[in-house]
Amino acid sequence: MLNSKLMAQILASVGDGVIAVDRAENIIYMNAAAEQITGWDSAEAIGQQFSTVFVLYNLRTKERLGSPVERVLETGAATGLQDQSVIITKDGSIKFLSANCAPIEHTEHELTGVVLVFRDITRFKILERKIASEEKNFRTIFNAAPVGMYIVDGARAIKQINDSALKLLGGDRSQVIGNTFGNAFGCPKRFDDELGCGYNTNCQYCEFQRAVSLAFEGLAVAGIECSKTVVLDGKEVLFWFRVSASPIEVDGEYFVVVALADTTDQKQREISITKTRDYYLRIFESFPAIIWRTNIAGETESINENWQTLTGQPVDQALGKGWLERIHPDDKQMCCDLNTIVQNERDLAEGEIRILDRNEQYRWLYCVYKLYYNMAGTAEGYIGMGIDISERRLAEEERKRAKDRAEAANMAKSEFLANMSHEIRTPINGIMGMIELTLLTELNHEQKENLATAKSCARSLLDIINDILDFSKMEAGKLLLQNISFQP
Repeated sequence: MLNSKLMAQILASVGDGVIAVDRAENIIYMNAAAEQITGWDSAEAIGQQFSTVFVLYNLRTKERLGSPVERVLETGAATGLQDQSVIITKDGSIKFLSANCAPIEHTEHELTGVVLVFRDITRFKILERKIASEEKNFRTIFNAAPVGMYIVDGARAIKQINDSALKLLGGDRSQVIGNTFGNAFGCPKRFDDELGCGYNTNCQYCEFQRAVSLAFEGLAVAGIECSKTVVLDGKEVLFWFRVSASPIEVDGEYFVVVALADTTDQKQREISITKTRDYYLRIFESFPAIIWRTNIAGETESINENWQTLTGQPVDQALGKGWLERIHPDDKQMCCDLNTIVQNERDLAEGEIRILDRNEQYRWLYCVYKLYYNMAGTAEGYIGMGIDISERRLAEEERKRAKDRAEAANMAKSEFLANMSHEIRTPINGIMGMIELTLLTELNHEQKENLATAKSCARSLLDIINDILDFSKMEAGKLLLQNISFQP
């Protein structure tokens, strides 16, 4: 048996606090660790009631707790402390404790006192509460995150999922937990194999599967853009996601956190914009004219394929100022001037230029220019369109030549008629003069009548010749009007 002095030395070196009390609950021993924890000096504490030195409270309810020594004395059995038990030290500070309170018995099994062994676990409790708070905060952040998030284990089964993911994809949390993503949210490909999600041959191309696999290999992935079809309310719905996956370790077990940013609306807008752009590009390329766009300095930034079809010059060579190589030297300055003519969105510049085609022949283009503006309302350049009018120009030139030929022929006719009228009128005047002279001679009645008739016919023929001559003068622009007075 150890003597009491040796026992006291052993207990003094123990790291846990030790307090012994007699049956009257008076303290009869306190080691150094107990002094440090309670703030009481052993010399001061010995002889004091245990409940005076060892004041226990429940931190949650703020209620004072009963003495464990009393329970041991009443029951004769060892006991511990309730959860959230704290001691109020002599200086008023609060400390969390873990303790075991046991009876002291002699060999005759007579209860002579109680010993309390306790430990300051404040640091561990604070750490535990911090961990619990952080876990609570994590859960709050996890559930309140605006992006869908879920955690999967090594078997790809969902262990946790946040509210945003459930709201986005539908489904009940109790039915989702423990299932793979495809089985939980109705990936159509899961029906292709009896084993469900992950076992179809097409599953190897699933971006979700690939992201999780890479994360389990220790490679965090971020921003994988992909589409996923899920069954929502009995209908297949196509979603677009930006998927990120990161590995985490919890108690030696590895998990993967998957974040899903819903980009469906953005992707649909992009698809709509792309379709609209492609639609107008098809119009741009299919329009039966050359269409181009220049910057504000007049440098061509785009031009449709009709340019190459007509000129034989590749589109990329026509950009900038390259297109000027195919313009007639006399028309280049006019092309540059057209850009400066357009001052506002209502102005429209137009002109006709000659352009060298793929057969090294010049063709005529009718060109129009107009300013275009960006979304901010700032002028960014010009839109131009050129229509091949070579055939029309040829037709116009042919019509002009035909007109000139007709006018020349008509002029020749008029001159001929004028000359002929003059030549015919001279002999007629002679005939009429001879008839007049003959009428002055001795003639019988019948001869006079015949000569009068011939004179009348000659007068009529002369009037006709004079009228023809007047028409010829009118066509030749040589008709003169005489101002002759007459009696009304």
